[in-house]
Amino acid sequence: MLKLIAFLIVFSSVHIISYAQLRINEICASNTESLYDEDADTPDWIELYNYSNEPINLKDYRISDRNDFDKAWQFPDTIIQPNEFLVVFASNKDRTSSGNYAMH
Repeated sequence: MLKLIAFLIVFSSVHIISYAQLRINEICASNTESLYDEDADTPDWIELYNYSNEPINLKDYRISDRNDFDKAWQFPDTIIQPNEFLVVFASNKDRTSSGNYAMH
């Protein structure tokens, strides 16, 4: 649970812009069967949601389960359209496919 809290602190304090309305919509910290990645594994995952009327580019956003900005996983040039979701797997696979991301 402490790692999850550190993750939330790093994510929410890194790149907050007043007009960006990006939300951590859902977190699964003990995934055993709710969502499978492209290897049929069940890593923990984080769902992001853009609840604004504008696209949000995640380039330069970072995400981590530690309070260490320099070592946090950085999103590639990725746009979440208005009212769309993005699932990020916490799998250490460092992938960007299928509309989902696997952070390293």
